Formats: sequence, C-alpha cells, structure tokens
Amino acid sequence: MDGPLPPSIGDLKSLSSSLILVGCGFTGQIPPSIGSLTNLVYLSLNKNKFSGPIPPTFGLLSNLRWLDIADNQLSGSIPVSSNTTPGLDKLVNTRHL
Repeated sequence: MDGPLPPSIGDLKSLSSSLILVGCGFTGQIPPSIGSLTNLVYLSLNKNKFSGPIPPTFGLLSNLRWLDIADNQLSGSIPVSSNTTPGLDKLVNTRHL
C-alpha cells in the first residue's frame, strides 16, 4: 500500500478493538475522521510516512489504551483540549503513547 489514508477510514465504526496499519507506506496527513472510531482500543500507525499535525480528534478515542504513531514525519505540537476541540489530554486511560 501507499498514498494517503482515505478519510473514509472513519466510516469503519464497526471496528471492535484494533486498527494496525504498521509500515504500509501511507503518506500525507492522518485523516481527522479516524477520531470517529470510538471503539478502538489499539491504534498503531507507526512506520509510515504520515506528515503534518497530529489530529486533535484522537482525543475522542476514549477507549484507546495503545496509540503508536512513531516513525512518521509528524510536525507541530501535541494537541491539547480546549472548549471547542478535543486533544490527547483526553486519553486518560491510554498507557502507551
């Protein structure tokens, strides 16, 4: 695989626990729609070529216990919640960031 991860990834709401896309060669930004996969417990997007900011919508993944986005080309600051947007500080149960 290569190229961008399509925004339609957010339509996979029936994913019960894991989305593991390690080393798939994805490029571009991580689509914010991934924040709608609220059943995820494990999310591994490491060893790709993602660039740009970390989507603040990751903060909507309240069941997440494991998040691995290492070995990409992400930039910017870690998103923190505000009155209008979620942030990674909402991931209080996540043990691996």
